[in-house]
Amino acid sequence: MWVHGLRVKIDELAVDDFVEILRVSRLALNDRAPPPLALAAYMVLAGSTGVKALVGDRIVGFAIAEVKDWLGHVLLIAVDPGFQGKGVGSKLMRSLEERMALLGAKVSRLEVLKGDRAVSFYERLGYQKVVVIENYYPYGDAVVMEKDISRLSGASKRSDSRGRGSQQPF
Repeated sequence: MWVHGLRVKIDELAVDDFVEILRVSRLALNDRAPPPLALAAYMVLAGSTGVKALVGDRIVGFAIAEVKDWLGHVLLIAVDPGFQGKGVGSKLMRSLEERMALLGAKVSRLEVLKGDRAVSFYERLGYQKVVVIENYYPYGDAVVMEKDISRLSGASKRSDSRGRGSQQPF
């Protein structure tokens, strides 16, 4: 797919991508990037899924979520600052939402720093503010946002008899 003149490929995130996504998270999130051990834990959680954005063979962004029953929880998204504002984050989120729906999620939930410009990014993607949690982060409050993803492909098709999607870690 082409995004603002760039050939961007969205692909499944793999454990072998760890070093590159650590690099991107540090570039994009600076002092708010998760420590390496937390990032590694996100990648191997049962029910976790992730996507990466590639320009050539270089990872320029990624997104990771966890799916439990009907809820998809976006754990982290990061885009290299040189590629921000070019549609890469939107493509990552759409792909991640589709993957969560295939795993049985009906709702996508995330937390974002109150007042951060990312709040308007998520609103443009259809997320709605649900609640503010004071002191959620060491550096401020969080806005919890949600989006109905039940109409995305697979949300109602790939469920077992208990209404849960088959969870496959990446």
